[in-house]
Amino acid sequence: MNFRQLLAKIEPNNTAFIVGNGINLYAESGKPNCGSCGEYVRCKDEKKRRFLSWSAVLKKLCDKRQICLDPEKPFDLSYPEIASLMNLCTLEQYTDPKTGNRSAKRDMRMEISGCYRVSKGQDIVHKQFINYMKNRNIPIITTNFDMLLSENLHEQKVGTGDPDLFKPSNRYIWNYCYNTTEVKDHKPPIDFRDSVDNFGIWYMHGNQKHPSSIVIGLEDYAGAIFQAKSMISLQSEGESRFGLYGAKDDLWIGRNTWLHLFFQRDLIFLGLFLDSQELFLRWLLVQRTNYLSHMKAKHKRPVRKAWYVHDDLCKLNPSTPKGIFFNACGVELIPNESHQAIYECFEPKCSPCLRD
Repeated sequence: MNFRQLLAKIEPNNTAFIVGNGINLYAESGKPNCGSCGEYVRCKDEKKRRFLSWSAVLKKLCDKRQICLDPEKPFDLSYPEIASLMNLCTLEQYTDPKTGNRSAKRDMRMEISGCYRVSKGQDIVHKQFINYMKNRNIPIITTNFDMLLSENLHEQKVGTGDPDLFKPSNRYIWNYCYNTTEVKDHKPPIDFRDSVDNFGIWYMHGNQKHPSSIVIGLEDYAGAIFQAKSMISLQSEGESRFGLYGAKDDLWIGRNTWLHLFFQRDLIFLGLFLDSQELFLRWLLVQRTNYLSHMKAKHKRPVRKAWYVHDDLCKLNPSTPKGIFFNACGVELIPNESHQAIYECFEPKCSPCLRD
């Protein structure tokens, strides 16, 4: 089964997409390899790439700090470890030991956010993808920091004011949804389920608009895992606050966040390597598998499905380490011949018809 065939069989009302930087990189395929250019920041060329790979961004930050590492070459450091390393190497620039670490992280987040500034708006690839999702009312969870997918959408703080729901902070904006609903007088709709159940963009790693929420280093990933685990495993508090295992779907504390979609819907992973760098996402896949197995055994529920869309036909199959991990987590591989074969599925003339 390829991606086009998969799109023809999914149930939009029970599906969510998990989208990475791949869509941005594909939209600029054919442009110069700006990741290896030392003049990227100052370059004014109209053909300049607006997006770099995460490894290229880290390489530029390492070069600026005179750290002799090349994230694009294999070695014994993950991307989160490199980000934390850069943070440690700049601590001496901050004189106050109490606030130095926090200030270094803040400045790095602002610098990383600056690498994804978008001035020209969405590419045709983004527009076709977003229109496809809107027309089928499918929500999107993205690991990207940039605001490109949510361009022209309205920010909505879902479930704000309800003491039984997740409360956001500067670091965790997990109930921030970007959709077509304009909230007047800064008041969210009465029923938060309208936002969770319909089309919208959710940022699991934070975004540019809220720099403090961006997840980059080991500490950030560890914090995100701790936050999610505390919600999943929350012991019942009174009659209204429940963890994921301790309540019905519409009662647990995270039901106003993207985590609800992650655990309760079929998932399609698109534009993501989903390799060992994705600490948080891989951990969540393990938790999702545990939860679905529990619900199947205890409540006889059908297990929700998941698919990983890729074009790595030579290096990824069910017998490779990555393939074995996906299989254990109930994720089916969906091979395709090329990136083009994947993203052209969102073109209006190519989009599969929905089943009645």
